[in-house]
Amino acid sequence: MNKEEVYKIIGQVLNMEAEEITPETSVETAPDWDSLAHINILTALDEKASGRIADIEDFMDATSVQEICDILVQYGLMN
Repeated sequence: MNKEEVYKIIGQVLNMEAEEITPETSVETAPDWDSLAHINILTALDEKASGRIADIEDFMDATSVQEICDILVQYGLMN
């Protein structure tokens, strides 16, 4: 998946437009990013990545879009 797809998924979960999502968007800056939204972000990304995200524990500690993207790149799931 690419950055635009990731931003769109995160935006949908957080009730934000994809254009509003930046690398700095985080649990501190997005009012709707709570623990349930975090699980929903990971679930949506996992569906897009054909189930390859569920076993990557690093995602549970990610608190920003940048961290999520970095992990996706690290595991070869984002280009």
